[in-house]
Amino acid sequence: MDFNVPYKVSNFRRNFESRTSSLISTSYTAHRKSIAGSVRDLAFQGAIIQASAAIEDYIREVFDAWAFKLKTNAMNGSTIPYRARVATVKPKLEKHFSSFGYTHDEMQFLKKLEDEKSTWDFLTGSTQIPNTFDGSSIYNERKYPSVKNLKVLYCRIGVDNIFAEISRIIKADAEMRLESFNSIRSALAHSNPPQLTYLDVKRNISDVQSLVQGMDRVIFRTLSRNFGGPIW
Repeated sequence: MDFNVPYKVSNFRRNFESRTSSLISTSYTAHRKSIAGSVRDLAFQGAIIQASAAIEDYIREVFDAWAFKLKTNAMNGSTIPYRARVATVKPKLEKHFSSFGYTHDEMQFLKKLEDEKSTWDFLTGSTQIPNTFDGSSIYNERKYPSVKNLKVLYCRIGVDNIFAEISRIIKADAEMRLESFNSIRSALAHSNPPQLTYLDVKRNISDVQSLVQGMDRVIFRTLSRNFGGPIW
């Protein structure tokens, strides 16, 4: 069934854009003022690093708020995308399968799985979402905005081609934009960081702003479809 609820910008995207636009503005000030080149370099480098941190905060905030809304509305597990439910229970089930792989004690293994009735009910979506559910089920170990992490993170909510989706929205190569930004972010962590200009900072932060625009749209569409209405 098609989901046609009009997209609404999330507060989390607004916060991200305000924060990163401020970084561009601060970099422009550093560019215009007569200050030592070393100080200007630090301002430019800090802007890139802070923009990366802002993406992480956006991811954490949007999924934490989503999980909180589901629980406060006493929703059933069916309002969570199926893969997200699997990602939620994966750590609990992994220990049983890991133990069985080591001990080969099938009787103990079957008893342990039988004790996980609430887990199976959650997977089928037939029970109320447990209080232990939170946004980290989606972003755990995947909050840093690398290409691989975003692919896995969006896979957890049922989106297989996230960069193709974002590229269609922003009409640009989303994966290339992120790789370009991250190559600079990674280089800044080394002893000989690259020389940046104000235009470098503005272009790269503008690129990640467009990425978050696409991310926000895909999250809204995907989570709202399961929720049965606008998720924010």
